[in-house]
Amino acid sequence: MTDRELEDFIDAAYRATFRRQPDNGGRKVYVDFMKLGHSPTDVLNSLLRSDEFRRTSLVDTPAEVHLPAPDPELSFGDGCKSLTDALQGRVIVSSETFEQVAAAALADVQRYLGGQDSYLRYHHRRFFEIVNISLLLLQNHQVPPPAAILDFGFSVNSCILRRLLPNATVAVCDRPQISSSRELGFATYTVDLVDDALEDTRLGSLFDLIVFAEVIEHVLVNPVRILRFLLRHLRPGGRLILTTPNFFRRENRIAFAAGRNPLPIYPMTYRRSDAPHFHVREYTARELLEALSDAGGRALALLYSDCWDETDAPQSRDALGNLVLIAAA
Repeated sequence: MTDRELEDFIDAAYRATFRRQPDNGGRKVYVDFMKLGHSPTDVLNSLLRSDEFRRTSLVDTPAEVHLPAPDPELSFGDGCKSLTDALQGRVIVSSETFEQVAAAALADVQRYLGGQDSYLRYHHRRFFEIVNISLLLLQNHQVPPPAAILDFGFSVNSCILRRLLPNATVAVCDRPQISSSRELGFATYTVDLVDDALEDTRLGSLFDLIVFAEVIEHVLVNPVRILRFLLRHLRPGGRLILTTPNFFRRENRIAFAAGRNPLPIYPMTYRRSDAPHFHVREYTARELLEALSDAGGRALALLYSDCWDETDAPQSRDALGNLVLIAAA
């Protein structure tokens, strides 16, 4: 089925069960649900088990499957809770300013790196979150200018960071075959994160802030090795921002309840060169904290983020779509 056909089916299913059109978030959740391989029957069963249907229906319906929270409230010190609370939803750069800067950054990068307009639309909320977290961390730590920042994976976000942090030097680290960042004047480092020699790899510079966002789930390597590599490139007092999809997010729990594996099979259309775009392994909050501890790092904050969530359906905090870990050596 095409995306339009999937959306039409979801709309019809909502009208049949709830007597209303779905909100945009609900429509996207179920479209993505079907793209993972779930059938129309799975969608209907999920809707029929919902609280909304039980409230409005005239017949008894089966109870919704409730999975226990796999990551209950994590406790890792008052200092972590304080910073987590400070970062949660904190806005230093207004959405209006961000929109203007993002448009300018897109113009910077578009001629050197294609597809960044759609990439920005899809990652818009995540980029907005990263910018505000970065600014708050630098302010709280009182890093004297120019702060040294390393952004992993060159994209429009690298240009957003450079424009919004004029008193910082923003460098980029990427795979060896990526060179577009150099054409825009970024100091560029290259590293192969799956290299057996990663433990001995040195970039030759240290940084006040490393942004490692939506990368670790794409890399076929033990996360402890990656975290050790990142931590040893922090200056004293430096901070690491690591973000990654939350494996126990709401859409995955829906799949579990239907007896399905939420992780997709490697697509038939993908070749070996497409592997960096595939999610090799997604993580839970507890797994990230354990890996960080094994790598010799300290957790300063851990947030569940809704930057991927486009539904107004009630959900627990630990069922949100993304994880944000703030760490230090």
